[in-house]
Amino acid sequence: MSPSEINHAEFAAQNPIAALSRDHLINEQAAAELLGITPQHLRCSRMRKPSWDGPPFVVVGKSAIRYRVGALLDFIDARTVDPAARGAS
Repeated sequence: MSPSEINHAEFAAQNPIAALSRDHLINEQAAAELLGITPQHLRCSRMRKPSWDGPPFVVVGKSAIRYRVGALLDFIDARTVDPAARGAS
């Protein structure tokens, strides 16, 4: 096993969300935990219009909000800053 596989396995053991498929829908609380923010922050970001700066979400029924695990991971990847690349600008 490579070091990255070991780290992922350890992470998945500690974080059940990491073991879910990219298409799996999770609730607001789980999404906030994955992002490391409060559900209130996630909710406020969702309510800001037109400058929505949060991850894509799915409306289930009249008011239930869910997030695709893959969309959350893509959201994190899109906002990851490489300090070396930043200094090159």
